[in-house]
Order: sequence, then structure tokens, then C-alpha cells
Amino acid sequence: MRILIISNYYPPFFWGDYDPACKETVDHLLKNNHKVYILTGNYGVPKRDFSKPEINKPCRILKYVNYENANSTERYRVDKFNYKATKQIIKQTFPDIVFIWNMKGISTSPVFAVQAMKIPRIFDIANLWPDAYIRPGFTSKIKRILKRILPNTIGGKLDINPSIVTSNWMAQSLKNRYDLKRSYIIPRGVMLAKKVLPKKRKQIIEYIFVGRIDHNKKIEIALKALQLLKTKGKKYNFEFNLYGDVETSFLIELQKTIRQLDLSEHVHFKGKTENIDVVYKQSDITILPHLTQESNILIALESMAYKNTVVIPNQYGATEIVEHNIDGLLFEQDDPENLYDQLVSIHDNYEKRIEIGENAYRKISKKYEISMIEKKIEDVLLQEVNKQKKKS
Repeated sequence: MRILIISNYYPPFFWGDYDPACKETVDHLLKNNHKVYILTGNYGVPKRDFSKPEINKPCRILKYVNYENANSTERYRVDKFNYKATKQIIKQTFPDIVFIWNMKGISTSPVFAVQAMKIPRIFDIANLWPDAYIRPGFTSKIKRILKRILPNTIGGKLDINPSIVTSNWMAQSLKNRYDLKRSYIIPRGVMLAKKVLPKKRKQIIEYIFVGRIDHNKKIEIALKALQLLKTKGKKYNFEFNLYGDVETSFLIELQKTIRQLDLSEHVHFKGKTENIDVVYKQSDITILPHLTQESNILIALESMAYKNTVVIPNQYGATEIVEHNIDGLLFEQDDPENLYDQLVSIHDNYEKRIEIGENAYRKISKKYEISMIEKKIEDVLLQEVNKQKKKS
């Protein structure tokens, strides 16, 4: 197949887990002799390169726009540029199918360009990025209708059929919001280490958080639960290590909270690490204090692949991954006391943590191993090329 990937970012530039997942799919497709072209935003590129697209060489030419703050003229300029650029790349690459990933920040005009050229397409949707463009309310609806019919405007009805989505929850949400009728439920996959030893029995239990540290992650929920672990009833020995980037202003805010909770000797900010496998191997319990609708919980899958006990809110797609008290623990979102209850149940129960870790590892090997997931995506692409070409 000849495949055109469209994504807002592409490694080495990325924001979150969406874009690395895109690259993993590209790598798999290339390995299986497909010809893959990549159209993405111009982040990190001082000058756009409009030379002829090459296989596996990202065309970093699409412009970005902040739809919340930009005026109508600025939005139109970006829409027009990205629409024309997408059509140009399609004409140069002759794809059998266009594989559309995260559009947040680069407008929906590339999607409308694909729709206008009537070639097979499919989406990968792991968060609710269409919400950035399709606002609720009567006024927003009228504006979208006018963009479809007025001259010198770029718009249309956003049709996200078919889509590969990461969970049943996401499929239902997209069905309710955007009339998604044809979906393939394919979760994210993770690498499975060939040999992962059981966790060692330790005097000090190591809790970890992995990922970008910001207000949305609600680290304070975990801190409050750990403060209860320190002060309520039996004294538990633990440390809580956080791995990930954090802005200085927010770090200062968190450090103040940590001092107020008397956790300074227990909580450590380790920064971003390139040796995440070592972190997972040496730690015991992964806490994800809060999930948003856009969470794809890749950190939970990675942790399970290293036999960590994952403690995660019982929200959104998490309940499709973690079976409570079998291969992880679920707690009531934004409830530090309920999180504390789950931590107490396993903190000193070494045998239970080992059992949960082994069950988690087996689940990852059977359902979430990366090559298995990528093969499913490849099969769906082939299926959609045949199905959509027959219709046209």
C-alpha cells in the first residue's frame, strides 16, 4: 500500500503519547514494505521544505492555529494554506489510503481536503480532538453551515467514519458527539520485555508517577493519599518518585503542598528520564491520580508490562484495561481516601502485589503487545482500502 499519514506533530517533536504511537505504526508499516508518506506541522522547522515528498521523510509544512484565540482572518489563512498543502501532497504521493491522526492545532482543513478528493481514508482517534473545532451551541452550528455554502471558505461536515479508536468508551463518546458509525476498537500497544523478574521484597515501597507533570494530572490527589498512608494508623515506609517534565512555577506550587503535608522526605522529582525501563523495573506501584477524557493511559500499560501494580481511577477506558484486584487496582476518581484504601490493601501485601504483577504481565502479552496491535492496524488499513475502493 501507499499510505499518507497526517498528524499535527511527528517525532522527534511530539506532545503526549499520540505522536510516538503514530511513529510506531509508521515503523511497522515500513517494515512490512508499505510506502508511507508523512504530512505534519512545521513545529521545530525554521523553514518549510516544499520539495517532493519522500518515503518516511516527514513533510513538516502544515501551519498551526489556536482556534480559541485566533481571529477569523488568521484561522482562514491557516485553513486555506493547510487545505492546499494537503491536496498538493496527495497529488504527489498517490496514496491508496490517507491515515488521519491528531488534528489538534492544524485545523480540520486537511480532513476536508481528503474528503474533497474522495480517496479512501481512516482516522486514528485516541482523544477528543474534534471538540477543539466543533463547539456546542446554535451560533457555532450556524457558522459551520455557512462555511459549507459560502464561497472562499473551507469547511464541510466532519465525517470521522471509519475510525480506529482506543477503547469502547471512546467509540461511544464519538458516536454520541460526531455520529461515528464504523469503528475498530484497537488499544495502544507496548513493548514487552523478554524477561521481567518478579519484584523484590523491600523495606521501602517505591511508588512512581510517569509523564508530564501539570495541573491536569492532579498530583495532589496522590499526595493526600500518601499523607494518609504516613499518618493514619500503621506507619508505612515509602517513597514517591515522579518522572517527567514540570514547569518551574508548578513545581514550586507542588513543593509547597508537599511541605504542608509533611512529605518532603518521601517525595522526589526526578525529571524526565531516558531509562524508563529501569524505572519500571526498580519500582513497585504506579499511581495515576487522575484521568481526563483524553487520557490514553499508555503509562498504565507500560507499567503492567513490567509487573508493576497499577492504581488508576475507574474512569473512561481504564476499566477496559484493568480488572480490579486481579491485574491492577481501581479507585474513585478525585477521592484521596479511596485511593488510600487501595494503597493500604497492597502496601505490605507482597504476595498480592506479585500476583497482580504476574496477571498484568500475562494480560499485556496476550492483548497489548505492540507487534500484535500494529498487525491489527495494518489489517484494518488493507481492509478499508478494498472496501472503500469498491464503493467508489
